[in-house]
Amino acid sequence: MDTQHFMRAWTHWHLVVGSLTTSAGRLAHLSACHRWNSDEFIHHHRPGLVDAVPPGGHLCDRCDRIASERLRPEPHGQWAAEIATWSGSPRLHLKRSRTWHLAIGNDAIDSPEEGAVYLTECGWYVERQRVSAVHSRPHDQGHSPMCEACVRFAKAHAAE
Repeated sequence: MDTQHFMRAWTHWHLVVGSLTTSAGRLAHLSACHRWNSDEFIHHHRPGLVDAVPPGGHLCDRCDRIASERLRPEPHGQWAAEIATWSGSPRLHLKRSRTWHLAIGNDAIDSPEEGAVYLTECGWYVERQRVSAVHSRPHDQGHSPMCEACVRFAKAHAAE
């Protein structure tokens, strides 16, 4: 993405660092703070993608730091994966560093731009080749924490 674009999600504006089209033909956008939003969400009663944060708008703190430093987050490294119980049903968990993230589905989606990717509730998209083999076993939340944003978004989606 050569020019900077911003999207409004919830109460803040976010720097868009990547976009992908799913195999279903839907457009998805990833912000610098790792929030993922569908094209339909950001265009519904919103201005959609803009080239600058409108006057009076508030840029999220992490996106602001990245925008001002002109950095791009690098989603490098391998991810661990396992199917574990969450809220009473089996769910794919992906771990980066020491934090577990909830995948949106239990399988990768195909994107023409990125190939096969897993999406997390909090906004990561992870190429399939960077995810180690998926195993089923109990999830040890005491050893590795669960991403709070993933839990919050997953609970919000379950309530819909």
